[in-house]
Amino acid sequence: MNKLESLVVIGVLGLLPALPAAAQMFSISDYNSGEPIEVSADSLEVDSESRDVTLNGSVQVMQGELTVRADTMVVRYDDDGDGNRVESIRAHGDVVVLTDDGTAHGDAGLWSVASGVVILEENVRLVNDDAVLTGTKVTLDLASGQVNIVGGEERVNILLSAVDEGEQ
Repeated sequence: MNKLESLVVIGVLGLLPALPAAAQMFSISDYNSGEPIEVSADSLEVDSESRDVTLNGSVQVMQGELTVRADTMVVRYDDDGDGNRVESIRAHGDVVVLTDDGTAHGDAGLWSVASGVVILEENVRLVNDDAVLTGTKVTLDLASGQVNIVGGEERVNILLSAVDEGEQ
């Protein structure tokens, strides 16, 4: 290996410690699926047969430290018990997921409320202070902070911040 190749390898290896920090950007340590869910939208429509609630226009859903925004969302209620628990929320159009540590963007998303798992698809981008990750699909486990991102036909891309020499 020549000197230039060695420097490139050392440079890449030097960035690897930033990857766990980037992957932890969506951890909500005390995620509680039983917390109240606050919803706001320009309009809503209730399908009494399926019990789905469709929210349109600048939709924002908040639960604890989590905020999800999109053009349209469909709220599905759990069929078990009294049927008043939100099972999942499907989002379409400019989907944004915000936590205290990072922001995720996609064209479509599904939030399984009980499990605390959010899946974003199409034009996915995750951003925090340390990194920007892009791909086709991302799965965020809000309780554990585990992030799984796939590129599909495109590769997963990561842009990491370099550490200032004064911060080492």
